[in-house]
Amino acid sequence: MNTTISQLLAELKSAHTLFINTAQQLDPAKRSRAGVCGVWSPKDVTAHLTGWDQLLNTFINDPVNFSPPQDVHQFNELSVQKRRDHNWDEIMAECQTNFSQLEESLATVTAEMKMFPRVTGWLPGRIADYKLHQQQLAEWLP
Repeated sequence: MNTTISQLLAELKSAHTLFINTAQQLDPAKRSRAGVCGVWSPKDVTAHLTGWDQLLNTFINDPVNFSPPQDVHQFNELSVQKRRDHNWDEIMAECQTNFSQLEESLATVTAEMKMFPRVTGWLPGRIADYKLHQQQLAEWLP
């Protein structure tokens, strides 16, 4: 694995783990309560993060046919809507599964690949997203 990808993945994994650990500490009554991030609940935030991890994984595995979202806000809303009927455990499981798949895909990315600059440019945003939302969830802990 490329050193740059390896370092970014380590940071992403750390941010993801901290987010998951914080989310699991939330009072169950707060997990679906709106307001942790605008109108989003912690469950919605997790759905949003899950959608972006899935999108990056899709890009890595099929860059030729990848179609990036034209509207980030619309993509966020679609990620949340797609998972609206999932319960907390289902959302958390999907978040973990998607992240594991993303880790596996990132391990295949090399500096020689045409997608390398885009992937390495995308990862700091994923890291920042996890950190931001972890801090928001942490404010809801007792």
